[in-house]
Amino acid sequence: MPRRLLALVSALGLASVLFTPTAEAAPTEPVVLKVMTMNIFYGGDEWNLDTGQWCVDPAGCPETMDHVVSAIRAADPDILGFQEGTANECVIADRLGWFCEPRLQLISRFPLLDPPGANGVYALAEVATGKFVAVSNVHLPSDPYGPYWVRDGVPREDVLELERSTRLPAIQEQLGVLPGLADAGMPVFLTGDFNSPSHLDWTPAVDAVREEVRYPVRWPVSAALAGAGFRDSYREIHPDPVAVSGFTWTPPNDLLASPSSRP
Repeated sequence: MPRRLLALVSALGLASVLFTPTAEAAPTEPVVLKVMTMNIFYGGDEWNLDTGQWCVDPAGCPETMDHVVSAIRAADPDILGFQEGTANECVIADRLGWFCEPRLQLISRFPLLDPPGANGVYALAEVATGKFVAVSNVHLPSDPYGPYWVRDGVPREDVLELERSTRLPAIQEQLGVLPGLADAGMPVFLTGDFNSPSHLDWTPAVDAVREEVRYPVRWPVSAALAGAGFRDSYREIHPDPVAVSGFTWTPPNDLLASPSSRP
């Protein structure tokens, strides 16, 4: 479940939002934002981290939710996009004293607005009086999973066709709407569990040193987002994918590997 933060902020800093003043207005100081993405796995209370087993309480495991809240406090973001919030995003926001936009599974220190015409593609966060950024959050289809096909020896063109037919369609609304907001001067952030690697991680140089990268892949979702003007925040900070791979995955566990074993 690769997760990335992408920013489409025209020529602005990666997470520093500068609002352009009108001719009459005084210069505006930049607002520095910390934006986070987090998959909390079945609402953050279905897996008991203390026992390493599924939660047997139908009401969920509050002790695991405590871990989620603690992790957010430790990371100290300003805006967070959840994946697998499972209706708990506003519960977590309440515990933090934050605002919540459940349709997009967003929580924020700043007020969140679901503006007319956004149609669930994005919300607005009011980061200063009368000043907004747009935030979108996605969770693309997880199965079939492209890197597993690579692992199993499927040819690259078949993997690319899988991505073009399975995950690329799921990001079309964002590709169609968000660049226009940026063109109009609105800073835009896209968080998500894309269930697809970044093409910036599967380069020929990485292929030469990592066994699991059998061949370079220009993964269609990340390539399309880059073509639309989005910048991969991880690669902005760590531009060398050989030196800092950024490869992540769920910790190994028999139950996690076998969803059918869930009670």
